[in-house]
Amino acid sequence: MRCNAVVTNQLEQNDRVTSATEWSPPGPRPIGQRGRARRGAGGDAGGEAASGDARAALAEALSAVGDRWSLLLVWTLLDGPSRFSELLDATPGLAPSVLTQRLRRLVASGVVRAEPYSERPPRLTYRLTERGAALAGPAALLAAWAGGAGAWAPTHEACGSALEVRWYCPACDSLAGIPETEEVFEA
Repeated sequence: MRCNAVVTNQLEQNDRVTSATEWSPPGPRPIGQRGRARRGAGGDAGGEAASGDARAALAEALSAVGDRWSLLLVWTLLDGPSRFSELLDATPGLAPSVLTQRLRRLVASGVVRAEPYSERPPRLTYRLTERGAALAGPAALLAAWAGGAGAWAPTHEACGSALEVRWYCPACDSLAGIPETEEVFEA
């Protein structure tokens, strides 16, 4: 049983999680860094601030759940609390050591809460926090996007039709058009 105590102590240690300011995405840079050079010095200054805010927010999100297994763990936890062994069974191909690392990171970022259910040996149940449960929509959108046409899509329980995402303005109580993505990323 000493082995379980060592594993639990390792889970409780604070791991260093990369902050949003230290991380930058690989690949093409957003237009805020390249595109304005082509448009000239008279570029939209407001777009630069908005693009920077979006970039920082995306970097923060990716530092919390942007690795190979974290969103799958969040998706699994949407069904309710799970124990370590249940999470391991629900994600084939995931090594126990990697699961431990991902759970540490998710707990440190406030997406998952670990609650003890046994003191001897120490065992934990994992459940989503309110912040983690808010990832249900984005995770469903990513799943639908990755599947392409004819793949899985969220459906309306009452009639079975595929759901569509719409931008809504609560101040005006109206639907809005899709924000201009051209200002955020280069095509």
